[in-house]
Amino acid sequence: MKMVFQAKQIQAILLSPRIRYEYLANKMHIEPDIEKVEGRGRAHLYSFKNVCEFFVADHISSYGLPPRLVKTVLSTLNEHGEKKDKTVFTEEKTDVVIHFFRHLYAVAVCVSSGGKTTWRFTRFGPDRENALTISDEEALTRFSGLTNGTWNDLLAKVESHLEVNFGVLKSDALNRINFFEKHYQPG
Repeated sequence: MKMVFQAKQIQAILLSPRIRYEYLANKMHIEPDIEKVEGRGRAHLYSFKNVCEFFVADHISSYGLPPRLVKTVLSTLNEHGEKKDKTVFTEEKTDVVIHFFRHLYAVAVCVSSGGKTTWRFTRFGPDRENALTISDEEALTRFSGLTNGTWNDLLAKVESHLEVNFGVLKSDALNRINFFEKHYQPG
């Protein structure tokens, strides 16, 4: 059975107010998979994949990462789910982990599961007004050589690393969905 969610249900599952839901939907460009509507009186319809995207965006942005970087994570996660691990957005358990590596104004996002990885490289500046103008190729060059070897070798060479266990976030989302299905009766 395909799960379908409206905005109010997403807010309840996230335990977030409407303003937070709107921020995530608009700034992170989370588009409803099932039905996007215009005008008043009708609700967007979201899929379980969208719920997972909201969970990831909410969690990662709580670390202060800018929306552009969160969008990079979501697109990398989607690419990984489409090309390398079909269980990413299903109700099945998954061992997907999201890694961020920062080195010299470049960020590498790595999504890994079952020995398969999907990499995305991006750049950022110390402030939005004067963002560095290095190219994506330069960002990749700064990480090439760093990504050869073991994780410990990589961690020893980068300025910072953040790891997010997507499998746990997805499990938490499923637990909240099950709770609200049992205990929440729309009125």
